[in-house]
Amino acid sequence: MQNQAQKENQLPQWLEEQQRQSWQIEILIASGALFFLIKLPDFFKEYLLEAAQGTQLGSEFIILVVGGYMFSRALLIGFVINLILRALWLGLLGINFAFPKGIDFKKLQYSAYFHKKISATPSITERIIQLEKICSLSYSIAILITLMAVGIFLLLAVLFLFISYLAPAIDSPFYGYIFLILLVLMTLGIMDFLFFRLFRKSEIISKGYYPFYKLFGWLSLSFLYRKEWLTLISNVKPWKVYLLFAAYFLFALLITSNEMSNYVRFDYGLNLGLTESRKFSDLRNTFQAIRKNNYDNMLQANDKVASASLQAEVVKKGFVSFFVVYQKWFDPALERLFGRNKVVTDRDSLRRLKANALFANDSLIAKSLSNYFTVYIDRQKQEGPEWFFHQHPITEEKGFLTYLNIDTLAFGKHRMDLFLKVIQSDTLASGRYVSIPFFKE
Repeated sequence: MQNQAQKENQLPQWLEEQQRQSWQIEILIASGALFFLIKLPDFFKEYLLEAAQGTQLGSEFIILVVGGYMFSRALLIGFVINLILRALWLGLLGINFAFPKGIDFKKLQYSAYFHKKISATPSITERIIQLEKICSLSYSIAILITLMAVGIFLLLAVLFLFISYLAPAIDSPFYGYIFLILLVLMTLGIMDFLFFRLFRKSEIISKGYYPFYKLFGWLSLSFLYRKEWLTLISNVKPWKVYLLFAAYFLFALLITSNEMSNYVRFDYGLNLGLTESRKFSDLRNTFQAIRKNNYDNMLQANDKVASASLQAEVVKKGFVSFFVVYQKWFDPALERLFGRNKVVTDRDSLRRLKANALFANDSLIAKSLSNYFTVYIDRQKQEGPEWFFHQHPITEEKGFLTYLNIDTLAFGKHRMDLFLKVIQSDTLASGRYVSIPFFKE
């Protein structure tokens, strides 16, 4: 029976040859993927900002984006480690190729004591074989961690999709971290090891437990790597594997949370401040800051306005353009204002309007937008700015555009504040949305 199992697990000769040459494929894949993985977080950032403008983001969406970000970071860490180890391995291989006989103790003229001690350490050949095994494992572990991360965050997203409908009270980042930790423990098998070993060892109980075990495998995608995982923990002490994977997973999660917190607000975020420890750097979030996203002339390719932007930070006389990005969460207050002013927004109804009614409807839209947006310059309310639908020519974001007359402003620094309507306790209330400083020359 054992011989048959060994025969089944024995690789064909051609596959063994491929296995011996797998280091070439490892280096090729890892090197080629590095550039893609470094740039991938920028894609997630842009996608998240665009999605936030176009729809109401739920916890499940944020979880999937964070999971995708972590997937990229986990692979990046694994491939970098693998390339470093492979570089060291190739270095040892080169030394062994140049000097296959190893150390020439005669030329060193060491004492018998030193000779004995150095001879007791592994030879270059043994170190190459040992490092080869570590290199292969490092590559495999990176892939396993990535598959685990995808499965965990996919399952977490599905879980919070149900929570948002059935138990919205626990739809929060705090509970998200708790569920994440539990799913990590379950995926690694620690929960199974601590509490359910009896279920797998008992002949009777295991038959009832197996369907749940299999269901979790499908939901968490662990069926893709379960046998490989069992092979790993059965040949290495389980606690070492659990500790390594937990540390790897936690490290990737902390990096993800720290980097994403630069453009996503986490109420329970794990911002480590890895690259920023200056005490007053958060003052950049106040109005007393020049942010390039708030000025059209500073925008570059692939930048996003995200909130609002002025024509420039230094303006002259006449009119200055002011653009506000259309966010999904504007809709409830806008819908109430459109309804209050009896604005026709349905496309079929708009097609049936005659010219005079169409012009009147346009005026009602302008009136509603003027009621929704309120602009202050130096705490003075700006009367009568008319708003237009607009797509930003640089960022291609959809939004609203107006032109402000600054002829009467004095030379020097000024501050513009935008207030907009929000629904509070079933009534429309005004709240400050953005503040932008600028200078008139």
